[in-house]
Amino acid sequence: MSAPRLPVPVLAVALVLALTPAVDARSDKGGKTGDWVRLAKVRLNLLEKRETLNVKTDRAVRKLRIHVENVGVVFKDVSVHFEDGEEQDVKLITGYVAAGGQTRAVELKGRTRVIDRVTVAAVTRAMAMGTAEIELWGLP
Repeated sequence: MSAPRLPVPVLAVALVLALTPAVDARSDKGGKTGDWVRLAKVRLNLLEKRETLNVKTDRAVRKLRIHVENVGVVFKDVSVHFEDGEEQDVKLITGYVAAGGQTRAVELKGRTRVIDRVTVAAVTRAMAMGTAEIELWGLP
């Protein structure tokens, strides 16, 4: 008794899917400017907290966004501290972001620069169970 043979079209589709690289949901929709890079990640487990995301890369970025996992988060204030000592308050990253969601991309002022850290004032919902994870993403 021989093993069942798969039709050629099924094998062709399987081969194409296996060889196609996975696309990150955080990639730039335009595709012209390159890929988003994760700069930092932190857990928020309190109702209200100010957290610092220390960036551990020397890559200069021109856009930022924040991705939220597990529990929705209300962002009250986001400040970007650059390696050159300058600071930018990002008013456009405020409001509620549901678990699995992300803020819109925000263009940083001035030239493309290296970020040292980002401070975030955020609140998780009072009845939220679990820990929110927030990831900072940058676009070079």
